[in-house]
Amino acid sequence: MHLRTNDDGREACAEQLMSTPVLAVTAEHSLPAAWQAMRERRVHHLVVLDEHGLAAVLDDRTLAARWPAGGPEVAYSMRVGALVTRGVRSVLPDEPASAVARIMMEGRCDAVPVVTEAGILLGLVTATDLVAALARGAAAAPAVVPAG
Repeated sequence: MHLRTNDDGREACAEQLMSTPVLAVTAEHSLPAAWQAMRERRVHHLVVLDEHGLAAVLDDRTLAARWPAGGPEVAYSMRVGALVTRGVRSVLPDEPASAVARIMMEGRCDAVPVVTEAGILLGLVTATDLVAALARGAAAAPAVVPAG
């Protein structure tokens, strides 16, 4: 099944699927600061920025799984940059949904940043965004009745 958005059958693109606004933290934020930002905004992903710009995407599962033992002082001394792998793949707004899904599968991630040609962050396509678009498309598609 393809993610169609128009009567002409064109595939949905990243700009049509992305979530906005995107919540960002710097690589220098503490782990509790990142966790608090996610909880307050009720999001599962944060974009991580460093001195070069877009560095990574941090999800709540990674943050929880890598939370250090040893009490709150340890978590407050640890920086977000220590948890993430830099070099996130991003897409342009006109990237087809299937290409975004392929990046997620190949990169074993569930969120892909959408940026302009100049690298300006526009949004984030999450696995939930893809599933929601697929569900909307399936709901709008005519039922297939087997020939009998």
